[in-house]
Amino acid sequence: MHRVIGCVLVSRLLIGTTCLPQGSDRPMQRAADVDASGARVVMIHTNAGRVDVTGSTVDRRVAAAISTTMASAAPDLADSRFLIERHADTVYVRATFPEARPGTSYGVTIQTPAETSVRLNSAMGNARVSHVAAASVRHKIGDVTVDTIAGDVEITSQMGALRVRQAGGSVLIPEASGSLEVHGAGKNVTIDRFEAGSIAVTDVIGDVRLKSLRMGSVDVANVRGDVTIDTVSNVQLYALKYIQIGGRVSAPARRSP
Repeated sequence: MHRVIGCVLVSRLLIGTTCLPQGSDRPMQRAADVDASGARVVMIHTNAGRVDVTGSTVDRRVAAAISTTMASAAPDLADSRFLIERHADTVYVRATFPEARPGTSYGVTIQTPAETSVRLNSAMGNARVSHVAAASVRHKIGDVTVDTIAGDVEITSQMGALRVRQAGGSVLIPEASGSLEVHGAGKNVTIDRFEAGSIAVTDVIGDVRLKSLRMGSVDVANVRGDVTIDTVSNVQLYALKYIQIGGRVSAPARRSP
């Protein structure tokens, strides 16, 4: 355990911290990093807070920081579990926060080499992953944005807005509800189950398939392959619009009440 005046830091590989005067309204932060040369996967687990993961073409480290919105939450930050370590070709980052005080929130910021694949498991708060080799996100509540991914993307979310921009490989959405936007996929886009809300998919080189939709609207444009919707539970609350489809379109017809 490393100690700095006013903060207690718990991390196996801790490189620094910022401790601000009592009463400051600026964020407090704890930071750590590990050498990631040759690493292939970065696995991230957090129970709360905003998460921002960005790939770098220059730095060979995985650098992580956790923060709070107000210095008055310093005891909570000190009590948080913050771990970054490497085993073989995998880097692990874990941040476990106590319940946030009124008016405060937590954040996790991570920079990783661009050639690594990111696997993020987060519970609550917005999440963003960009400029990495591949991205897999399991999220409960909050918005998720995945941007500029060289390979495949997979996102599972219980509630929130999902945005995928420029995936070089396939896009898989096992489960989602709220709103889903996919703009740019180098292979197929597959949505296993979508509860309710809106779906917009554009600029796909492969096929687009929605296996199960309870209700909502689907807009599809500029798809080179086929567009398929297998089942719609409530066809009275369902709408499909499509333009510039290279293959065939197969979907349930909307019935009038």
